[in-house]
Amino acid sequence: MSYIAVGTCTVRATKAADSTYNSTFDDVSITVNQGSQAITFAALPNKLTTDPPFVVSATGGGSGNPVTFTASGVCAAGGVNGSTITLTGSTGSCTVSANQGGNFNFTAAPTVMQSFMVSDPAAEVFPPNCQAPAGWTVPAGAINGWSVATDSAAVGGCSLKSGLLPDAGSVVATSAYQFTGNFQAGSITMTRRVSSEISYDCFRVLIDGNQQSLGANNCGGLGGYFVPAISAIGDSGEIAFGSISIPIAAGNHTVTLSYDKDWGCCRGTSDAVWVDQLSMPLLT
Repeated sequence: MSYIAVGTCTVRATKAADSTYNSTFDDVSITVNQGSQAITFAALPNKLTTDPPFVVSATGGGSGNPVTFTASGVCAAGGVNGSTITLTGSTGSCTVSANQGGNFNFTAAPTVMQSFMVSDPAAEVFPPNCQAPAGWTVPAGAINGWSVATDSAAVGGCSLKSGLLPDAGSVVATSAYQFTGNFQAGSITMTRRVSSEISYDCFRVLIDGNQQSLGANNCGGLGGYFVPAISAIGDSGEIAFGSISIPIAAGNHTVTLSYDKDWGCCRGTSDAVWVDQLSMPLLT
């Protein structure tokens, strides 16, 4: 039995007469109240003060009424149902609230709020001004390079993020970014976040093609997918932003940030690596 509207539903049970008993029936009344509904509204990424207006969307419940949006903080809502969010140009927090009204059969949905930070790109040290850093290139053999992202950062509003890679293929898939320069003796420092399939999808840092120790060094499963096989050194799994330091000798060197995936299957939660606050002891 299904209910189609608010009100009273009467159910009658009837028994037909037979040679011994007369027919009979009994009625039971059921009160049908308003149903509840919910809004599905995904998290919003961090933004920069220079970003243009953008459109948000959400899925509502059974009333069929539109989901409407309001905004508070360093942003304003406008356009159709308030779905166009415009940043004011100031730094701070923006909160977007999604609402859906009820009707005769459904109560109003509980408000769902998503907040994000708005940062000034001019304040970013790395990536500088939230722009691709000068001198970095995509090495031969990589499927793609890294790019500036605002969805996760250790400090400020942006970081460098590895590119999207396939989950399966016939060779190790690589997203890489490399820099060649003249270094003084010292250390390369950075903060990094990893979200990958543990052991088989790996963040590696290489200096002149040589893998460097990063901390977790838990990429044992990946090495066998290279031809020829290697002992992969790097970080995998779910690792929050944390600092790493890699020594480098004086001289001309090539530094490579590499996110590598095996060709078997599978991915981690975000299937990516983020690098922030990168500093290198370059000769000026």
